[in-house]
Amino acid sequence: MEYSETLVDKDDLNPPLLFVFGKDINSRQVYIKLKLKTEPTEYVLCVSFHYAEQVMSFPYT
Repeated sequence: MEYSETLVDKDDLNPPLLFVFGKDINSRQVYIKLKLKTEPTEYVLCVSFHYAEQVMSFPYT
């Protein structure tokens, strides 16, 4: 329910998908962008974490 959108990482030669989520914390919307990497090992990288600059939409709510 906190999923907002999927983007393509244009800064990477083998572009992985970027997953954007939003979370309400203390009545403010927080923007969270994650990258899933699989090489050389599997891990999740938090690319961006800040208060949302615009109102976010959530397609599954």
